[in-house]
Amino acid sequence: MSVLRRHGDVTAASYPPDSEDTGPAVSPKSVLIVDDDASIRTMVRALLQHDGFEVDEVDSGNDAIARIRKQHYGVVILDIMMGRGSGEDVLRTLAVERPDVKCVVVISATSQPNLDKIEVSNVMIKLRKPFDIADLLNAVHNVIDH
Repeated sequence: MSVLRRHGDVTAASYPPDSEDTGPAVSPKSVLIVDDDASIRTMVRALLQHDGFEVDEVDSGNDAIARIRKQHYGVVILDIMMGRGSGEDVLRTLAVERPDVKCVVVISATSQPNLDKIEVSNVMIKLRKPFDIADLLNAVHNVIDH
């Protein structure tokens, strides 16, 4: 597997340090992977870290919401169908609490809802499982560059 392209260092956005609603500075190259499939999380983490991203991962929507409330991310890669809190719950929380966070949404080929029904402003790219790893990497780069 080859890396499609490399990006130079990206300076973290600055936020007022005393402001309660903005939280800590966020690096656009920080990514949260939310998927209940450990093998997918491991593969995506390795790919993104190899490409210079800071990566965290969780296995449920509930854990993602808790993590997003504590830590800011430039991108969230989100599986829609999971146990213990769906990806849709995460999207609703992001829309209200972190509208600046950009999402790459991943939906399994057999799951509902339909990709076209997910219309949240911070959803930048929608992919269907099984996805090509190069497509996911391109999607993350495109979201950051947006």
